Amino acid sequence: MTTRGTVLVLQVGNRSGPWACRSLARAGFRVVGTHEHGRVAGRSRYCSAPLRTASAVEAPEAFLDDVERICREHAVDAVLSNDDEGVTQLLAAERHRLGNAVFVGPTREQYDLVCDKARLRETARAAGLDAPDGATVDRVDGTNHWPPLPSVVKPRTTQTQVAGELIRRSAIVVKTPEERAAAVDEIRAVTGSAIVEERIVGTAWRAHFVGDGSDVAIVPVTTVRSSPEDAGMSSVQTVATAAPPTLVAASRKLIAALDYRGPGSLQFIERDGTFYVHDVNLRLPSSVAVTMLAGLDMPRLAVEVALGLPVDLRAVRIRAGVRYVWFLGELRTLARRIRAHEPLPRIWEVASDIMLAFASPRRVLDQFVLSDPLPTVALAARGLRALRR
Repeated sequence: MTTRGTVLVLQVGNRSGPWACRSLARAGFRVVGTHEHGRVAGRSRYCSAPLRTASAVEAPEAFLDDVERICREHAVDAVLSNDDEGVTQLLAAERHRLGNAVFVGPTREQYDLVCDKARLRETARAAGLDAPDGATVDRVDGTNHWPPLPSVVKPRTTQTQVAGELIRRSAIVVKTPEERAAAVDEIRAVTGSAIVEERIVGTAWRAHFVGDGSDVAIVPVTTVRSSPEDAGMSSVQTVATAAPPTLVAASRKLIAALDYRGPGSLQFIERDGTFYVHDVNLRLPSSVAVTMLAGLDMPRLAVEVALGLPVDLRAVRIRAGVRYVWFLGELRTLARRIRAHEPLPRIWEVASDIMLAFASPRRVLDQFVLSDPLPTVALAARGLRALRR
């Protein structure tokens, strides 16, 4: 059977992994999937036997050797890093290790300009965009210039590797100088550096996109809830009826400033009509399922752009009103609200989102898909473990 090329999808056991494999297989690509040794996750209808690699965190050189070998042995045309920030960062710096395969993602320079939160503020403002006031803190002394309180304290990158261990540290909201000092000390002790930013309160927007160098297709998404609820990952998202013109213009400006071709997600906070750049990821989002249901097939389009295949992003038609529910994130929120004895309407708010996502064609419960049961089995097992905890 003739295919359109071979795509290596890394870390297929991650949240976006099965969706990427489905997208590419249905589009006629031959899919080769990988996941780390010792993990059951990663099997799906479209990747029944993922190849095993060394850990990109514990043994990055061995991981790159594995990827290089797989690319050679399977005649890989494109490598998709999925929603793993650590792998994306590694391959952005080591693209030459992929042989003849192209990396569906950023260059090292593009990654550093926006995925390092200290540089993101400078990059955004250089592109004429708004960004929260902030400071990079390597040490605390009398010379620190602090943004206004309340503030958000977080690491410089979403994932930070320290002594062979990948640290994923959530942002901490602080209201007093004492809380700020404690949060800075906590994050610095683990990662060596912290970012302190003004907390912008407003509507959280995400612009999931694919760019081809001349055009950009965008799915405008608002965050309904996060897990943890104060400053965690988005667990319920809904596709807006229309993208605000200011959001679209800001997204295009930043993507153009990077000269970026590929998939990504821009996060903004809207306050009084102003959109502040909050975060940037130059990879598939964890919630790629919502973009696919809304009409933007990010994995397929991103690979086609990388391979130089014909792509018409103007032909993309976005389906509004689609709602995304991250099962594990909402399960944690539900358990927390029950333990806190919150009012029944607050509990039902979460429970109803989970239940409705099982049945509605306009909703998706990540990773529940009846036609692809293996990721669902893995999801159920993780859910049971989470409930026990």
